[in-house]
Amino acid sequence: MEIPSSFIVSSKLSPLEPTEIPRIVHLAKAKCRSKCLEKRMRLYPKTPIMAVGISNLHDIQRVMTADVPVIHIQQDCLALKSAQLRHTRELKYCRIVEGLLSSGLWAVYFAAKRTTKRRFLYVPVILTAYTAYFLRTSRRDYSVVGEHLHNQQNNVNNSNHDDFVLVRNDVRRSHIQFMLGTWVPYCILGVSLYGIIYKSKLLM
Repeated sequence: MEIPSSFIVSSKLSPLEPTEIPRIVHLAKAKCRSKCLEKRMRLYPKTPIMAVGISNLHDIQRVMTADVPVIHIQQDCLALKSAQLRHTRELKYCRIVEGLLSSGLWAVYFAAKRTTKRRFLYVPVILTAYTAYFLRTSRRDYSVVGEHLHNQQNNVNNSNHDDFVLVRNDVRRSHIQFMLGTWVPYCILGVSLYGIIYKSKLLM
């Protein structure tokens, strides 16, 4: 699929040559699902789908706020690259903790409901809201893709010439892939925790 130029924006401070943009677009497209990109362009025809040549924190915050799902960071912006890589790693760990917490709370709720026979009127509403928030925010998180990770995995120190692209999960994976990779493992964990809590009679 082709991404029209109207869906691509660039930083005013970017030194990128026009001939470099197709290469960056090709790299980003390879890490996205074509159907997700097409659906997004169809639903939001006035919102850019890609920002290239981003070189400072102000610009990256601006395009994220503008709901741009694919962001290319300028090659020589090492500090910005490091900051975003650190942020995505920390956010990934936070999401893991949130998923574990959601699974654990659901397991405790069902075990307590079955063992104590008490009614917890507002607990399922609160847990449902929390779980929905966790899934929604996880779906809109950015991941780092591009040559940076390839070089890092192969112990190649070539940071000055790496392409560094942030791609949001809602254009990387379909809803089904996201649920299978994110929600199903936590459901399995919750069922396992429920069995452990119920059999051990910890809440009796």
